[in-house]
Amino acid sequence: ARVSGDIFGLLGPPDKINPRGIGQAFVDPFPVRGEAIRVSATSSLIRLNRDSPATGGELLKDASIALKQAKLLNRGRAEYFSADLSLTARERIHMLTNLRAAFSAERLFLAFQPQIELASGKVVGAEALLRWKTEDGQFVPPDRFIPLAEQSGLIVHIGEWVLRTACHRLKRLNRLGYADFRMAINISHV
Repeated sequence: ARVSGDIFGLLGPPDKINPRGIGQAFVDPFPVRGEAIRVSATSSLIRLNRDSPATGGELLKDASIALKQAKLLNRGRAEYFSADLSLTARERIHMLTNLRAAFSAERLFLAFQPQIELASGKVVGAEALLRWKTEDGQFVPPDRFIPLAEQSGLIVHIGEWVLRTACHRLKRLNRLGYADFRMAINISHV
């Protein structure tokens, strides 16, 4: 059955519906109007059993989670669903929801790491570093929330805010007499 767009669902016995069997269907190119077109497929698989309390909707969600993981790690290959994938996906969604809320509530902030000229020991600039402190006072490490912001597209808005905020701080320092002060800002490649 076609689930959506380029996503199809297959139901069958494990000896037919497995990574090898699905891969075999895409070994040879498909003839289209006299041309040979090569197609690859990224697959997610779920093992069904009679004791599984999962509904059809839950199974589709689990398959979607495994498919996203397969596309991320094993493009053109298959990924079996596991409870760990579901837990990881739920944690990511929870963190993304909290990150969006923190950004809207202005709980992200910039910390400034000084840049020092070694010969004189004089502070000549600073690097603006994005930080996130939760409502309960815990810090979320940037290596956890920045990749999530990049993957979700939220990094564009956060990046604009970082650039605007760092430039305002630099302008303020310039007005205070620090005309040669430099500001470094990390920009996402996404």
